[in-house]
Order: sequence, then C-alpha cells, then structure tokens
Amino acid sequence: MVQIPTRPFIRHLSLLFILSVGFLTLYQLSPPLPFLSLRSSEHLQKNNYLESVVRDAHRILSHKADQFDVVSAQDVLGLSLGNTTYEGYLSDLTTTYYDFFAPTNSALIEITLLRNVLDHLSLLSMGKSQQLPKYIYTTDSRPPAEIPSQFKTWIDQNPGWLSMYVSDDEIERWLQRTFTRGENVVEEILSLKDDLGVVKADLFRYLVLLLNGGSYTDTDTACIKPIEEWTREYDIAVVDPLVAALPTLARLAQPKVEEHEDEDMDEDEEPALVIALENDVLYDGGDWRQQTFARGIQIVQWTLLAKPNHPVMLDVLGRGLSKAKMSRLEGITQRSENILDWTGPGVFTDAVLRYLLVRYGVLPQQISGMTRPLRIGDVVIMPLHSFRADASEGDQGPFRVVWHG
Repeated sequence: MVQIPTRPFIRHLSLLFILSVGFLTLYQLSPPLPFLSLRSSEHLQKNNYLESVVRDAHRILSHKADQFDVVSAQDVLGLSLGNTTYEGYLSDLTTTYYDFFAPTNSALIEITLLRNVLDHLSLLSMGKSQQLPKYIYTTDSRPPAEIPSQFKTWIDQNPGWLSMYVSDDEIERWLQRTFTRGENVVEEILSLKDDLGVVKADLFRYLVLLLNGGSYTDTDTACIKPIEEWTREYDIAVVDPLVAALPTLARLAQPKVEEHEDEDMDEDEEPALVIALENDVLYDGGDWRQQTFARGIQIVQWTLLAKPNHPVMLDVLGRGLSKAKMSRLEGITQRSENILDWTGPGVFTDAVLRYLLVRYGVLPQQISGMTRPLRIGDVVIMPLHSFRADASEGDQGPFRVVWHG
C-alpha cells in the first residue's frame, strides 16, 4: 500500500482574509478491486461463462464506438476524442502514466495509481469506492485578499468541507512535495512560463482531483446549493443491458465465502464524476465558434467534482502535459494554440466524451437536449445552466447550483 504525500502550503478561506496555513491530509490509494477467485469446478465454470459475457459486452461497446463519426464530430462539434477503442484508450492512459507519473530515480516502479485508474474501466467493477472527499480547492493569480466575496458561499453552503486556496507558488511547492521520485509531471508543469499561468492552473485542478479527489472551483463562482444536494435527483441513461448487468453477474459468480464483501454494496452509490453542460448547439442551435466556445457540445471545467483516480483526469492530463512537453522541447514560450484546446474546456470535453463512449457506449449526441441531471454509470451530467445560474444567491430552480461570474 502506498501513501501519496500531499502536503501543499494551503490556506483556509474566510470572508475577509485567509485565516491560517493548512495541509492536505495524507491519502492512501484505494486497494484493488476484488478479483474472481476460483475454488471449485463450479466457480471455474462460472468464471469461464463470465469471461464469455465480458467478451460479448466489449463487442457491443466496440460496435457503439464504431458508430462514432469522427469527421462529422470534428466538423459539426469540434470534437477530437482520440482513439475510441477500449484497447487504444487503455494504451493511451498507460502511456500517460509512464511518461509523466512513473518514478525516474527509483528502481522500484509503483503502479498503484495506474491500477486504480484502470479499475474504473473494468466491466466487472464490484467494489464500493470511497466517498467523495470533502475538499474544495481553488487557485488564482490574485492574492487571497482580492478573492471575490461571493466565494464565501462555498464555505457557508458546505459546512464540514475544507476550502483551500492554493497560489501559483504553492502549486509549485505542492508538486515538489507530492512527487519526490523524479516524476516528469513536475518538470513539465514547472517549465510553463508566467504567461502560461492559466495552463498551470488548469493542470493543477485535474492533478489534485486525480490524486486527492474532491471539488475544484474557480474563485469567480458562488455555490447556490450545497454540494451534497446536487445529485439527489437524476435520470438514469439507458446503457446496454448486458454492460449494465456485468457487475451483478460478477458478484453472483463469487464464492459464497466471499459474499460478505458485497453485503454493504450501495445500489445508489454516489457518482465518481459530476460535471455540467456549458454549451449544446445540437439542442439550442447557434454558431458555437462565433460565440467563442471550444466545442459545440461543451463541458464546464470551472467547477468539477471527482473521486480520486478517475480516467477522465488522467486522460486530460496526458493531453495537456504532452503539449507542455512539446513546447519545452521546441523552446516555445507561448503557444499559438488556443488554451481552451490545450488544457481548457475543449480538451476536457474531449476527455469526458471519450470516457462515456469507451466505457458505456454513449455517443456525444445522446447527452444533447438534457433538461434534468443524467446519470451514466459513475458519471452525473448536470443540464445547461446548472453551473451558470443567473445570480450568485437565491433559489433559481432545482438544478441551478453554481453561479459563474
């Protein structure tokens, strides 16, 4: 078992000033999900049957991915999902881990992070994951005293949650304390120049949620409803019945002596990722490029909720860090590429939609037109305007939960 040292210099937010210096709690990575154990010919028979069913499920998901029109998605929506095969997705995530997160000054290669990320992609996931950590992170180039007053709503609406402000300098110190074995992620983020501070802040939000989980939100936001109320009500997306049934089949295939492990399984377990639509051109029309959106269907990234080790976070980090590395090697101090496509909502949208397609067989157009929160596996997508409420206070409907200035 490995502990992630995560002790940045961070400060609790208050109404007028930052009260004190706090420290992130040390986190232990989650243990691996249980594997099917074989203790008799009956169990072996069950396992062989289950393997056959898993192969069928992968064929179904592969067929759904084949229906994704790459050219049309690029032309109409600006999407660039990358390889949407199951094998290609796993390969890309694994490459990202070894390129940026594997130790370079240690003979021992620890892959716990990678293993926990890939567990999310298993069609046989049977374990109950940890609860969403009650952390609220934010970062800004401005000093704490200049943080907008409405940010205090995050503290007021969420008692029991720890709110943390992390400055640019503290991001660097956090990186150096978190990664101590020569991981390349540190070099790539620290190589970003001052005029790329937005890129550094984007990478930080994905990285801290990948490692620690919790909520990230920009300082120009306000919390309208308590976080714990956001996903109390949602519709459930129709996923292929075989894919949806696999975790149950896996539990039934377990030897009876191990059934106690699943007795506390929560059928309504909280989601591992909560996001919201920012733009939906398929639903409301308009020229998204002229309106300066990065994608025709776009996901908000100024406010995010995630449990640790989610594949979406590793995917978007891989894309952003690869471009940072390219900039460093080419001696580019300021990329001509739009930051929205480097680390912003454009590339984040690509990572989210890729995960939904590969893991659940859900095509991008299937999330268009939502008027209520929609649950797809371990993801809850909030409808348009959920993270763009009209005012920074007051009830504005059941699903308008965040205001963005």
